[in-house]
Amino acid sequence: MIAGSAGAAAESLLTYPFECYKVGQQLHKALPLEPPFQVPSQIKRIFAGSGSLVLGNSLKASTRFLVYNYASKFMANDHGKTTAPRVVVAASMTGIVESLWIIPFENIKTLMIHNAYILSIRDTMAAKNGVDARTYTEQKLAELLAERKRALASAALAQSGVRKVADTFTALEQAQLKWFKLPSQHFTSSIKEIYECRGVRGFLQGTGVTLLRQTCNTAVFFSTYQGLKQLISPTSSAAGATNSPVMSAILGATAAAVVVAATQPIDVVKTRVQSKYGYRNSIDAGLQLVHQEGFAKLWAGWMPRLVKFSISSGITVTVYNYVSGALTMASRETPFAAD
Repeated sequence: MIAGSAGAAAESLLTYPFECYKVGQQLHKALPLEPPFQVPSQIKRIFAGSGSLVLGNSLKASTRFLVYNYASKFMANDHGKTTAPRVVVAASMTGIVESLWIIPFENIKTLMIHNAYILSIRDTMAAKNGVDARTYTEQKLAELLAERKRALASAALAQSGVRKVADTFTALEQAQLKWFKLPSQHFTSSIKEIYECRGVRGFLQGTGVTLLRQTCNTAVFFSTYQGLKQLISPTSSAAGATNSPVMSAILGATAAAVVVAATQPIDVVKTRVQSKYGYRNSIDAGLQLVHQEGFAKLWAGWMPRLVKFSISSGITVTVYNYVSGALTMASRETPFAAD
């Protein structure tokens, strides 16, 4: 358990710059008036949200064996044996629990990366305008307030003056203005920002699309990997060739490329729905993205995701080859036998 947590933490931290770059490309809106995409210049902003991802993945890895052990016992037959089909079901149950566990940390991570890019853009735009970042933020805030007053005045006029223009803000608007002025940059303040602006539901945004992504990732990766193995070595006597470290790495990288090509739109929508843009749900995020930015935007950030996924797939393939051998031994038993 400790080794699994340490391994997950190390992998998350080492590949995090690719994660930050990927999320940044997915968050950037390809619109005419938007500033061009840029990578944060400060190291601390490149690693913004890394603590949340490391913590989430470490906790996920540490609970993996506990959940799997419980699921295996639950799926065991009357004599306490767990046959191959039951192992597959137990593993699927474990995967679902893992995905649910990490969703709050994914929301915190996405917010922190989004804020890091917002602050970097403000620094760049402030320098271009010859002012400091604080002054630039105050100017943008004044523009937002003026726009709100114009909108309210227009609404009041449309109602024949029945409603007066409100000078006060709702609690939600006050929270949004507060965090617009000073975006959260730390783990605890990010939790506070999510709660004040979105409530408890904010920690669960993108639950459905996250589960869909995880399910598709697993299904596409293992089906592609196993299919390539059977294509290269269709007979069991030649199977040893595909289990070599070099061949496993090649097959794993190929399977990772197929996963990215097939599931990148899901990953982009997940990032957008967990962002600060305020989409109602995943469908709304996907439709607005395609309508405003084009269909090609659904594959934003594919390159850094491919690099990150290829690295993690090396670990996945190693574990898979080990487990598949154990499952082959277990499959010799009679499925769901009552012996």
